[in-house]
Amino acid sequence: MNIDDIRMAKVVLEDGGVKVYQKDIQDVKVHHFNMRSEDGEMFPHRVIYRIEMNDGKVYEAVKETIDKNGNFSLGSGLYATTEIRTELENMPYDHVFPVDGNDELCHATGYEVKFYGEDIWWNEYEDSNGELHYGR
Repeated sequence: MNIDDIRMAKVVLEDGGVKVYQKDIQDVKVHHFNMRSEDGEMFPHRVIYRIEMNDGKVYEAVKETIDKNGNFSLGSGLYATTEIRTELENMPYDHVFPVDGNDELCHATGYEVKFYGEDIWWNEYEDSNGELHYGR
């Protein structure tokens, strides 16, 4: 975790209405997710900031693209943060995701995530690079 990630996490949280000091942030992970267009081309679709606090709370904020060229939406593009990650009672089966240009069987982490503004809970998976993916 670097100081730029901590600063961005503070901005993300405060945009979501959470007052926080940098010293309250334990860890920050930034995940980039790609989507496949109708013509099969991969493009950046979503950036997720996962912020772990010293008090054990976990926040996630999402920044989404609006087109296959990777252009982000206007304004801050950051949704309000919310606690959206919970542990599953039953471990789901592993799931295939595109990783480094190839399909890879990714392992379930045992957590599910609900992105802000969506009604669907997504299972969380981890690839061999340690990156997180979400699917059902």
